[in-house]
Amino acid sequence: MSTLTRFITAVMVVPGLIGLGSGSASAESANGGSVPLGAEYRSCDFTKLNFVNATGTASGTAVIGTGGTNTVTADVYIMIGSPNTPYQVRLIQGPRPGTQKCNAGDPGVASAMLYTDGNGVGSVVLHDALAPGATNAWVFIDGPPDVGQIRGEFYTSDLLTSLK
Repeated sequence: MSTLTRFITAVMVVPGLIGLGSGSASAESANGGSVPLGAEYRSCDFTKLNFVNATGTASGTAVIGTGGTNTVTADVYIMIGSPNTPYQVRLIQGPRPGTQKCNAGDPGVASAMLYTDGNGVGSVVLHDALAPGATNAWVFIDGPPDVGQIRGEFYTSDLLTSLK
């Protein structure tokens, strides 16, 4: 393969990887949509908190939806995470007021552990009964803190997923 052919191939592939021409993202994904995960720290009402520095380098996605049933499901995938690490994943149903907690076991919150392999790759599936009045859902992932740190790496859904 010549150098010119490799360059043209790379130029053709890169726009597809960065999503040129793919349309704009909405503030809410449709039911069953694939949602990217970003290193944004959010409160339980999905409000992004400023001045909380991210430490992680992982990339991930979540497919969240009901599939027309009374169950909410999230298929969560992480790549390039910390190798051999347990992450707590929470599927949070909303709307929730900012004063309502969203810890594991709270109403409308399903929780599971995601374990990465030696390459920092892992996945987990969460299921929860559809909470009364729930119209959306999102995912919060957090890893264990490093020694001397208060908080570990974290990732949240970039968009709310509609459950209607």
